[in-house]
Formats: sequence, structure tokens, C-alpha cells
Amino acid sequence: MILIVNIIFILAQENKANVQELLGVEVIYENDAFSVENIFIDFGYASESLNVGEGDFIIKELDANNNVLNNFYFNIPVILSEADPSWFDPETGEQIIIPEAPGVNFQEVYYLPYVEGIRFVGIYESASGSELVKVDISDYVLCGDGNCQTDAGEDNIICPRDCEISPEEERPPFNLKSWILNNKTYILIILGGVLLLILLILIFILIFKKRKAKKLLVESSVKQQDNL
Repeated sequence: MILIVNIIFILAQENKANVQELLGVEVIYENDAFSVENIFIDFGYASESLNVGEGDFIIKELDANNNVLNNFYFNIPVILSEADPSWFDPETGEQIIIPEAPGVNFQEVYYLPYVEGIRFVGIYESASGSELVKVDISDYVLCGDGNCQTDAGEDNIICPRDCEISPEEERPPFNLKSWILNNKTYILIILGGVLLLILLILIFILIFKKRKAKKLLVESSVKQQDNL
């Protein structure tokens, strides 16, 4: 039993150690061209990079002097169309599936380890090293960088990590009228319950008094008969 607990503890610590600060890069491939839609900072597990030579494309993290800080290899997935009911293999009789054209739309978010000093993100061909697209990450809203970029659209709803709510914003002055209007349904239910309870108590008191009066009347009648 102790051994199992130790194994679970070790695995939990290992998983916790794999959680790291990441740079999320949203890549779009459309009409035979790459573009970077968004860049943001997050925490979690990095995407699995292909080995050198296996990936047709590379995402590079670069510093201000264009020195490579990190490489991430990937491929555009092969997307097949559905089988065309009008096309059949003459030998097997099976419907033929035709691959999509190379310009098929593709969108994916890759999570790369965040490296201090990163300034640019670029996508390159693996074989030739040709630069396909290169962007300055400062042009993007980096949710998670610790700066609340209100001019770029960040706020405490879109990016609460950067735009923390101040105690004054969290606890606005109490407004009785607003509170009543916002909770009028519950207030009416409670008031209705209280009025019903008061009505039941009054009915109980009335019944009790009537029974007591009737009892006194009976006792008085009995005494009068005894006196006769």
C-alpha cells in the first residue's frame, strides 16, 4: 500500500514538473501561404515536435538579433475528401477517395516552450530553410505577459491574468434599490412565506381561543346544572 502511494506521488510530481510556461502560436495555412493569426502566453504541456528531418516546416523562436532560441518541426496534415460515389476502382469496385489540393485550409495552435528574450516567431521550410513568414510578437496581444494592454483590447474579462480586478472594482458600493430589483423574485417568495406563516399562526390562535371559549361555556353549563 505504501509503495502504491509513493508511485502515485512520484507520477504526480513528474506531471507537475512537465507543466511549463508556453508560447501559443496559432498558425493558418491558406491559399498556399502561411500566416500567424495570434500569439499568447499560457501554462501547460508543450506540443510534441517532430524529429529533425521528419517535419516539412519549422517554427522558430528568435531573439532581437535573429538568433534561434527554439525549433519546432511540424507537417500540414493530409486531409482526404469523402469518397465520390461516381468514381470506382475498376479492379476492386471500391469508391475512390481523392486527396484535397495542397492549398487546403489548415489552422492549428502549437504550444512551444516560452524562452526568455524571444522577439520574433518565424515559419520556415525545413529542407531549404526559406523564410515563409516572420512576425514580431510585440505586435500581438500577449495575454499572460503581465501587462494589461487596454489599448489592444485586453481587459479583466478577456485576459484576467494581466488585468486583475482591483478590490474597488470587485466590491462596488452597496445599492439597496439595485439589490431589491435584482432579487425581487426571491424577496417576494420570502415575503409570501412570512405572510403565510403569520396567517397560519393567526388561524391557530383563533381556533385555540374558540375551543377555550367553548370549553369554558361547557364547564359553566355543568356547574349550573350541579347547582340546580
